[in-house]
Amino acid sequence: MILQIINFFTRKTKHQNAISYKYVHIMLNDKFMLPFIEFMNENFDNKKQCFIYFMTSADNFEIPLKYKNVYVINRFEDLNINTKKVRKIFLHSLPANTTIPYLFQNKYLLKYCYWIIWGYDLYNINSESEAAKYVKNNVKAVITNFDKDTYHKKYNPNKKVLPLPFYSSVVKKEFLDNAKKENNDYITVQINNSADFSTLEMLDILAKFASKNIHVTTILSYAKKEYSEEIIKRGKELFGDKFNAITEYLCPKEYAKHIKNIDILILNQNRQQGVGNIRCNLYLGHKVFIRKEITTYNGFISKDFKIFDTNEIKTMNFQQFITMAEDDREKNKRLIKGYFDNTEIIKSWEIFYKDK
Repeated sequence: MILQIINFFTRKTKHQNAISYKYVHIMLNDKFMLPFIEFMNENFDNKKQCFIYFMTSADNFEIPLKYKNVYVINRFEDLNINTKKVRKIFLHSLPANTTIPYLFQNKYLLKYCYWIIWGYDLYNINSESEAAKYVKNNVKAVITNFDKDTYHKKYNPNKKVLPLPFYSSVVKKEFLDNAKKENNDYITVQINNSADFSTLEMLDILAKFASKNIHVTTILSYAKKEYSEEIIKRGKELFGDKFNAITEYLCPKEYAKHIKNIDILILNQNRQQGVGNIRCNLYLGHKVFIRKEITTYNGFISKDFKIFDTNEIKTMNFQQFITMAEDDREKNKRLIKGYFDNTEIIKSWEIFYKDK
């Protein structure tokens, strides 16, 4: 079925049938994109914007086929954008094996391109190709809330960097509000938001609390799944039945239930990651740890959020680890509400939906 869908949409995007919209979004088939497309189509003119999915037969996220301005391709060679019509091309991440080769071969499009940094596309640059360096240096502008300095250091120090408009949350506010909070007598700690080697390090750090009234969970349905088996083995060895790993992708409502029952979120990755998870946990008043050297930490601290440094867990006793002032919880909840406000999300994109 997926292959039939791909072939159907590829026929629509052959070279002779150029994509003719003012605002073009190019994206991977990712779980974040469906609610984004639905939100944008509900709040902006569908005749002025389109969404181009790059998809393989292995992808399994839902495609919003009900919209005529959604195109799915499995070969970038089939993509032709009408430059007489287009004003801005938004690159939702910049994958090295798909979007970058296409833009390098079609350099005339770079003057329309706004690169929305997701994290991996900025940090995973070992032995980066000349094509990738060229594209990243020559896009029209870069969009990020946390990685301005990192981009300028790695690439073009004079490039314009713009603040990130809000993505509509995959886990909606009403899902969090309506999710049931279990009456547990233990502290639930989530390590990271995806399968990552740094989860193993944090399991070892938290091992000193294994005898306490604590449950540890982690998400292994996303990112570097090659670490999953080792993470599960280590977690069971250290925490026994107090450890749980989520290996299947949860729908947004189910994930909201999961988040509702977290008490502490620890992000131990060595780069910006898990911003959506951070926002949901802050909204619920949970204690959030982020490594101090990561741009996300300073980004939230600069906006007056109360965030804790992951590095300090090593020296904390259990009471210090689980304690957070109620005033700080309430402040975080108050500050984060705008990220779930549809009016604020619309305003953040209206700035970009102009021809300047």
